[in-house]
Order: sequence, then C-alpha cells, then structure tokens
Amino acid sequence: MSFQDAVTTVLTKKYADFSGRARRSEYWYYTAAVVLVAVLLQIVGSIMGTQIIYYVFILATLVPGIAVGVRRLHDTGHSGWWLLIVFIPFAGLVLLYWCVLDGEPATNQYGPSPKGGAEYGQGGQAPYGQGGQAPYGQAPYGQAPQGQGGQAPYGQGGQGGQGGQGGQAPYGQDGNWGQR
Repeated sequence: MSFQDAVTTVLTKKYADFSGRARRSEYWYYTAAVVLVAVLLQIVGSIMGTQIIYYVFILATLVPGIAVGVRRLHDTGHSGWWLLIVFIPFAGLVLLYWCVLDGEPATNQYGPSPKGGAEYGQGGQAPYGQGGQAPYGQAPYGQAPQGQGGQAPYGQGGQGGQGGQGGQAPYGQDGNWGQR
C-alpha cells in the first residue's frame, strides 16, 4: 500500500471502522502523515501565535487514529482493547512491538489477511483474482469454462457467438442467428 493510498483509506473509506485488519504500511504511513502534519501545524501555530489549527487537526484525526490502531492490532491477532495499555507507563512498548510485527498470514478471528491470497501463505485465491482459481467461479482467462456440460456461460449458445453449437441460445431464441 502506498503512502497516499494509506492516508486516503484511513481518512475516507475507514474513518471510524474498528473492524477488520490493517497492514503495517497502512498504519505506519498514516501515523507518519499525522505526525508530519502535526509538526508543521505546530510551527505554523507558533508563527501565528495560536495553536487552534493544531488542536482542530488533532481532534479530527483522533477517531481514525484509534480505528487504524485497533485494525492493526487485529492484524496481529490481538484485541483492540490493548490500545488502553498506553496509559500504563512503559507498557506502551508492548504495543509498539505488536505494531511493528508482521500480521498473521491466515484468516484470524478479525477477518482475512489484508495482504491477500496464496503468495502470503493463505492458500486459495491470490489478490484481485490473479493466479490460481479465477474469482466468482469463472474460468481463467483464455480457457473454456469447466463443468458446465458444454454450455457457454451466461446462457449464450455455442462458441464465438454462433448459437446452436452446444448450448442454449439467450433469451429463448432458436440459436441459429447468423446462419439464415
């Protein structure tokens, strides 16, 4: 996940989403962006003589920051309630350790791995339908459908648009179009 993708995902698509899992890149890119902007707003606030912009920014990023932290802990197999450990002196180092760890490669109680499929040790389908079994039961690109008894997909008859050759023509037609 790129820097821009991580920040836009956390701030728009998953602003207050506490379920599921977040990759390390999503968590750390978002954290880096928030720290960078916070430092810049502190500098701007010092020049302007007021820190109101900084405080508004911190309030605006509080909920998505907690949400991405919970999802990151879910990726490592821990409950989001472990975020409360930061209130115990020096115990936050455990939280830092968990956030640095790679997530569990297989599906856990919080959902499937955000990294994807087979190449990450999960078995099954690779992300975006690449490799292995094609998504939604479709035949892989360039191969004929399997197990449909010679019937073309979507009720279309035959091959190459010529009905009547091994299937049922769509919309109840006789399947002899183009042959009259």
